[in-house]
Amino acid sequence: MTILPDYPYSLQNLIQYKQIISGCDPENDEEFYCMNRFINRYGTLIAIAAGIMFLFFGMIRSVSFFTYRSTEAVVISYEEEYDTVNETVEPTAIVEYEVDGKRYETELDDYTQKYYVGKTVKIKYDPNDPQKIITASFVLPLIQIGFGSLCIFGGIVGLANRR
Repeated sequence: MTILPDYPYSLQNLIQYKQIISGCDPENDEEFYCMNRFINRYGTLIAIAAGIMFLFFGMIRSVSFFTYRSTEAVVISYEEEYDTVNETVEPTAIVEYEVDGKRYETELDDYTQKYYVGKTVKIKYDPNDPQKIITASFVLPLIQIGFGSLCIFGGIVGLANRR
């Protein structure tokens, strides 16, 4: 075993922390075995939890996709917000659309550079609250549902192999 310098956040301290959580005995167990034991114990549960989260949000978005009504909106302007945490500028497209003769202006739920001022965009709106809109693309829900299913499947396989 290599002895590393004792820095507060050194690899050695991280390994010892994982050994304590996983129940490994640092004197008798090898580091690789202890890390694998930690990952086997908690990794599958984390994968299943992440999968449930992705699946849940993908299902909500897909239900919205099928229950919302379609219309077209026009990008009328952009607003930019400065994100102090990531130190980046987040642009948001403002769109205008009409529902039952009434005009609405609201932020688009996603931004890409293909949305320029004057561009017509297909959107879906909530018939009970036309201010709630999503872009008329089913790609994001499919990705969320697919990734969530994959995480849950991987977690279940991991649990089955643990026994």
